Amino acid sequence: MNVRAVYEISFADSAMRYIGSTVDLKSRSANHWSSLNAGTHANKFLQADYNKYGGSLMVISILEVVSADDSLTEREQAHIDSYPWRMLYNIMPAVREERINTGFRFTPTLRRYLQQHEKTQADLVEDVVRRTADFKRWENDD
Repeated sequence: MNVRAVYEISFADSAMRYIGSTVDLKSRSANHWSSLNAGTHANKFLQADYNKYGGSLMVISILEVVSADDSLTEREQAHIDSYPWRMLYNIMPAVREERINTGFRFTPTLRRYLQQHEKTQADLVEDVVRRTADFKRWENDD
């Protein structure tokens, strides 16, 4: 069963924490563990402390189970706002609605394209969101 939740990653020997949200906690947790073990996690601050403290001191905790009727990003933002910024591994102080962690899969072909054109997955998502907004404006002009 998928669990929609706001979660945190912390280490027993550190007051720092990463706050995130997901529609599938089991899969997202596995993704964090895998990339941290491989040394390739996108959040370099979290990766550095994982390297320092080790996986045995890392804890992933559910802060809040979020119902289908509530916004994950709004609940995540509320939890982020409840901590001083200096205590968070989070790179951005504000959660973006158009995040890439919502189930969109990047195929090997698309990954090669992004790499060849020096674009990130976030660049691609921003481009899609911009184009979608442009299309919606054009569609409403009729």
